[in-house]
Amino acid sequence: MKTAQTIEDVHLLKLHLMQQLLTEDSTTILKEIGDVFERNRIVAHTVDGRPLNREAYIKEVEAGLRDVAEGRTFSSKEVKEKIRSWRTK
Repeated sequence: MKTAQTIEDVHLLKLHLMQQLLTEDSTTILKEIGDVFERNRIVAHTVDGRPLNREAYIKEVEAGLRDVAEGRTFSSKEVKEKIRSWRTK
């Protein structure tokens, strides 16, 4: 959990950045800032709840596709049997 000091620091930093944004006229700088936000935007979550930005999401999808291509899969029958075993425990 964030401390009161840390939260205050975050608020002060946000205010400082907002002041800079409001007076910035360079579209190049503003686009770069927008790109930073876009790169870090959460687009998905893992099954265990870990947030993924676009780059991390693409890596996860690519890893899954490699698993399929290399035969690391389960048949629907195997999945059903695994689920049944969870229910009996």
